[in-house]
Amino acid sequence: MATNFPNSPSNGATHTFGGTVYTYNSTKGVWKAAAGEAVTISDTPPSNPGTGDLWFDSTVAKTYIYYNDGSSSQWVQLNPSGGSDGADGADATGDGESPIVYTEPATSHTLNSDGTTSTVQMQAVDPEGTAITYGIAYANSTNALPDQLASATTIDQSTGTYTFTPTTTTSNGGNFKARLSASDGITSATRFVNFSLEFSHTLHYLVIAGGGGGGGSNSGFAAGGGGGAGGYRSSWNNESSGGGASAESAITGSPGDVYTITVGAGGSGAVGNGAGTNGGNSSIAKTGMTTITSVGGGYGGSSAGVSPASGGSGGGAAPYDNTLANGTANQGYNGGLAYGSGGDFSGGGGGGAGAVGASASAGSEGADGGAGVASTITGSSVYRAGGGGGGDWNGPNGGTGGNGGGGDGNQSAGSDGVNGTANTGSGGGGGGATSSYVATGGDGGSGVVIIRTSMQAASTTGSPVETTDGSDFIYQFNADGTITF
Repeated sequence: MATNFPNSPSNGATHTFGGTVYTYNSTKGVWKAAAGEAVTISDTPPSNPGTGDLWFDSTVAKTYIYYNDGSSSQWVQLNPSGGSDGADGADATGDGESPIVYTEPATSHTLNSDGTTSTVQMQAVDPEGTAITYGIAYANSTNALPDQLASATTIDQSTGTYTFTPTTTTSNGGNFKARLSASDGITSATRFVNFSLEFSHTLHYLVIAGGGGGGGSNSGFAAGGGGGAGGYRSSWNNESSGGGASAESAITGSPGDVYTITVGAGGSGAVGNGAGTNGGNSSIAKTGMTTITSVGGGYGGSSAGVSPASGGSGGGAAPYDNTLANGTANQGYNGGLAYGSGGDFSGGGGGGAGAVGASASAGSEGADGGAGVASTITGSSVYRAGGGGGGDWNGPNGGTGGNGGGGDGNQSAGSDGVNGTANTGSGGGGGGATSSYVATGGDGGSGVVIIRTSMQAASTTGSPVETTDGSDFIYQFNADGTITF
C-alpha cells in the first residue's frame, strides 16, 4: 500500500508508516527510520547511489538496497514477496517481477579470428511494461575488457544486439565468459555466454631442394651430363608441383606452432672423370605433422663410366655410360641421354622440375636441360628448378641450362660447366673436354623454401627475406631457420 510523506517537511518532522517511524533530515534531504539507515523516499530511484543505500518506492510501498555483486550494481528489493495488503485487500501483484527473456542468446560464441565483428542477441520484456536496459559484465575480478576483444562491446538498446570486435593479436587467443543482462531498473534477467577466439593459419609453401652438380670430363673423347634440378613441391594457388603433379594441400596451423626449415645445398660438380654430388634435401617440419621434403637433384654423369644419379630430377647421362637417371615422382623429371660415336661425344641435359632433360643426338652439341616451373607465390611469376645443360667434347657450345636457373654446359671447346643459380634448386652444367683439357662440372644451385600466409609470424630465425603481397606475409628462406606463429 502506498503512503504519502508530508510535503516540504521541516527538519525533525516525523511520519509513521507500517509501524515504523521515519524522521526527516533536512541536511541530507532524506527520511530516516528510527532504528535503521537513511532511506530515500521517492517515486523514482535516487541518482548516484552508493553501495548499501536504501530507497523506499512510495508508489508501491517497497524498499530496495543498492547492491554490487562484483560485476555490476543494481537495486535489489528487500521484501520480494510483495508489500502489505491494503485495507481493501489489493496486492501489488507482479510489481518488481524480473524481465522475461524471449530471445535467448547462444551459450557459446566463437569470435572471428580475422578481426571482423560478430553479434549476439538477447531480447527481453518487462511484465509491467518498463523499458529494458541491456548491459554486459565480464567474469573477471575487475570487470576489465578481456584480452580477446580489441574494443568495448557495443549494445543496441532497441534490439538487444551485442557487437563484439576481436583482436587480431595471435598471442591473445583464448576464452572468456560474459554476463548479458536485461534490467527494468529494479531487477534483472541475466544470461552467461562463453566466448572463444582461436587463431589458425593456412600456410602455403614452395619447397625446392638443391640442384645436382654437373658431370665432368677427362681429356679423352667425352663430355659431362647436366645436373638435375632439385625436387619441387608447391601448394600455392593451384600451381603445378614438379614432375607434372598438381599443387599439394596447404598446411593448417595454430598460434604457437614452430616450423623448422631446412634448405638444401647445391651439389658439387664432378672434376674430370670423377663423380659429382646430389643436391641436399629441403623440408618443412613441425611436431605432429608429416614432414614436407623435396629430394635433392641428381648429379650428371661423367666420362670414364660414371653413371648419372637419380634425384628430385635426374642428372643427364655422359658418353661411355649412357644410363637413364630418374626423377622423383611428383617432384621432377628424368635426365636426358648422351651420344657418343665416331668422335661425336655430347652429354645429356639434366632433368628439370617442369620437363625432362633433352637427349643428345648425332651431330648435336650438348643437350639442353629440362625447364623449371613458374610460380607466383612471391607476387610475381618466377621460374625455378631448371636442369643443367650437357657438355660437348671439342665443340663450340654445350647445352643450355633449362629455364629456371640451370647452368649451361661448356661454352667453348674445353671449358667447365656453369653453376646453377643460387636459391632456385637448378642443376649445374656439364663440363666439356678437349684432348688436353680436363673439365669440371658446374655446381648445382642451392634450394629455397618460401612460405606465404595471412598471419604474420611472431618470430623467425635464419634471416628469411620478409615481404608482403596484398594482405599476405611472405617468408623466403635461403638458409636453414625456424618460423613461429
